[in-house]
Amino acid sequence: MPEVEGQYLTVQQLRARLNVSESYIYRRLKPSHPEYIPHKRLPSGDIRFDPSVADNILRQVGEENKVAALDSAVRGGIKMARRRDRSGSLRIKNGSWCVQWTEGKHRPSHVLGRVSDLTKSEARKRMREFMRKKNQSREVAGTSDTPTCFWKRFFYDAEKDELRTELKTKRASTRRDMKSVMKNVWLGRFGGRLLSSMGTAELQLHLDSMTQNHNTAAKYRAYLSTVFTSAIRLGAGLTLNPARFIKLPPEQPEQDYFMPSPEQVVAILEKLSKPVHKMGWRLVLWMGDRRGELRGLRWSSIYWEHDAILIRESVWEGQSSLPKTKKGYRKILLTAEQMEILRRYKEENFPDAQPQDWVLPGRRGRPMAMGWFMDKYVKPIAEKLGIPSIHWHAFRHLNNSIMLDEGVDVKTRMDRMGHVSDRVNMIYSHSADATQRKAAQAVWEKLKSAQARVQTEENTASLKVAGKVAKGSREEIGDELSY
Repeated sequence: MPEVEGQYLTVQQLRARLNVSESYIYRRLKPSHPEYIPHKRLPSGDIRFDPSVADNILRQVGEENKVAALDSAVRGGIKMARRRDRSGSLRIKNGSWCVQWTEGKHRPSHVLGRVSDLTKSEARKRMREFMRKKNQSREVAGTSDTPTCFWKRFFYDAEKDELRTELKTKRASTRRDMKSVMKNVWLGRFGGRLLSSMGTAELQLHLDSMTQNHNTAAKYRAYLSTVFTSAIRLGAGLTLNPARFIKLPPEQPEQDYFMPSPEQVVAILEKLSKPVHKMGWRLVLWMGDRRGELRGLRWSSIYWEHDAILIRESVWEGQSSLPKTKKGYRKILLTAEQMEILRRYKEENFPDAQPQDWVLPGRRGRPMAMGWFMDKYVKPIAEKLGIPSIHWHAFRHLNNSIMLDEGVDVKTRMDRMGHVSDRVNMIYSHSADATQRKAAQAVWEKLKSAQARVQTEENTASLKVAGKVAKGSREEIGDELSY
């Protein structure tokens, strides 16, 4: 035993080497603690540690956990959340026993029961039980993390350009936007803070200083909320998502949206020369697909016997994924004439195409680059025809608006467009002037007929009143003659 005592460190020696408190060490002696410290317990009850324990702890902590923030305690490179168990205070409010406790700058409360039903000792017992559960649900001391470290470990490591688990599940376009927003909006301002120290008020002020656009602010909030939600789920020292309570700026009135007419898009089609360009143009006009879904079309997605195309893949920035929404995985029916044009396109240009080949092939075995096609071919033609500010998304609006003008119900339009809700579909709906005039005429005729009925009823009532008055006058004259 003297050999063991000489080779191993005591609690006091380990505390001095790590430059932490003894309570910090004792809390980590439980095997259930996420930062459990291996140790030996002697028959005398003393606790001993292997000398390599201190080196391992300091090595694991590393530079990532050296947080120099005012609201965290840094001791020898080991960060500790400045949190202690709260006891709470008992109050009477509106005839009920309540417990209050400190939560940052706030004093939340919880009703324990009516004063008429509980004695003070019973209320204190309930208060202690409630606060015990409340303290257990809070983060364990020492497990709080910073947004920069958490983002690097679970979302994206910029140094290695490596996607982590939480970001791998996102779409390619979402990954790009989320990396940009976190880098330029949130991590630069709050990257060195502890997650547990960030409050809604300061997040609100920072968001207000960055943008007053409703949609942009909603995107910023959503990405930050995703990080906080992951931190709660993964046990990174957080129990509340402060981003959920951020208020967004008011929505702005919708701006005028340019949408080409059917005649204009057909005129562009006539000017295109290459078969793959003409077919790409036709498909986006026929179906109103997103450009990623258009690039993801393979010949195996064409069901000739059913005159249908199955949208099940989207290609964005060279990466293939599922369509944007759950409703995006859908079947789109075409007419027999449209399917015949598509069949002739395949037979004349790609007779040996395999089922997994792209319908709109580009260079080096990839699908056609839609942005390049728009800038290189479509926009120059549109400028010559006097068509301003044309872009791919305008054709989704055009396709949906044509269906609306032709009386197609909203459920069918949602199914073809891949919209989750009818509200989203309404955003893509633009009635033509003729339809608007028809609607205005219908309202006007309905009001005119109602007005005519009211006037007829008033005239009839006036005639009845006049008749009664005339009859009454004749009776009065007869009475006078009788005298």
